[in-house]
Amino acid sequence: MNYSPTGGGARTQSLGYLVDPDGNIELPLSGKINIQGLKTQVAADTIRQRLLTYLREPTVTIRSLNFKVSVLGEVNRPAVYIIPDERITLPEVLSLAGDLTVFGRRENVTVIREENGVRQYAKINLLTREVFDSPYYYLHKNDLVYVEPIEARATFLDQRIQLAPIAVSALTAIALLLINFR
Repeated sequence: MNYSPTGGGARTQSLGYLVDPDGNIELPLSGKINIQGLKTQVAADTIRQRLLTYLREPTVTIRSLNFKVSVLGEVNRPAVYIIPDERITLPEVLSLAGDLTVFGRRENVTVIREENGVRQYAKINLLTREVFDSPYYYLHKNDLVYVEPIEARATFLDQRIQLAPIAVSALTAIALLLINFR
């Protein structure tokens, strides 16, 4: 399998046919076919039936070319990942993202999913077996996975920010001493 994160680089367009906002697909020979709301296999059978008029044994394969999942937060490689086989689990996508950092909260991973215009939020605890029974174990197209940082991460960053003025002052004092001795 070749899972590819999308980023600022050039994007290649896969071969295929675009489904318009009304759920129609325009094909040579058979013309416009509405496949809105159809499961992949049913849509393939519908197109195959229309092509039988022109071809003996048409082969129709349907894949979503824009199945992507976003992974953000405390992971090593946050990105939008394009999933070519349209099926991926939460642990698999976290593996693609390089796993959680040491600051990631394994007991509080959020999956955000939008279905029928309604946004759903699910908190997943990766440390329990219940994750395998969750309806969010298998990710859907356009899901967003967010790994929350542990409190120590905020404290760690706060300490760095708090110590920065002290470090700058110390370096300035040392520089002034060196200038005075010369």
